[in-house]
Amino acid sequence: MSKPRSSSIARVKRCTRCGGDGPFTRRQCALDGLSAKCKRCQSDDRKAFYDRNKVRILATQKAKYDADPERYREVARRSMAKHAHEHVEAHRERARAYRRQHPEATQSRDRAYYRATRAERLAYERSERRRLNRCQRMARRRALLHCVPSTMTLQAWREILEVFGHRCAYCLASGVSLEREHVVPISRGGSDVPDNVVPACRCCNLTKLNRPVWVMVNQSCAQQNMP
Repeated sequence: MSKPRSSSIARVKRCTRCGGDGPFTRRQCALDGLSAKCKRCQSDDRKAFYDRNKVRILATQKAKYDADPERYREVARRSMAKHAHEHVEAHRERARAYRRQHPEATQSRDRAYYRATRAERLAYERSERRRLNRCQRMARRRALLHCVPSTMTLQAWREILEVFGHRCAYCLASGVSLEREHVVPISRGGSDVPDNVVPACRCCNLTKLNRPVWVMVNQSCAQQNMP
């Protein structure tokens, strides 16, 4: 006569307070690796402790913040930037929903910001920095469209201007607005790298366009041979 098989009885963990079956938080020092109370009861305990000691907790937090405010601001900025990077679409949708629900408030805020920063924006629009940034974006976009490398930076452009003495590489004109000119045009396979960029005035840049560089050499030689 065969012996009956021993059936193992599954033990279900229960919360020591509410008697529920979880969920539980992990706790390494416990025998089963889980906390004695469920997550909901732990949350209720934390809320009750905060309500009983709210004044003391807020005073302690304020004292820590006053001791080193810049540290806490940096931590908050990093946390907000990380959360915004991980939830880009959620932030955008929340902003769109707020603008749809509060059109007058957003319009008045935008008008106030426009009036407050109008002088700064006008100064930036007329500055050399804005023109260089625009040229940088346009060159990088053309390089991406033609699938060629683009490693040119504003610092590299400033170094190139210093090498050429802030003169046009073709007509040697000085005191004029200089543009980034690619010796081998991007449309002909040239790269947007410092070795392929020279400063050129507006006239020389329009004259060369996307033609080979010897076009400018022949033109300069012809002008020198003219009586």
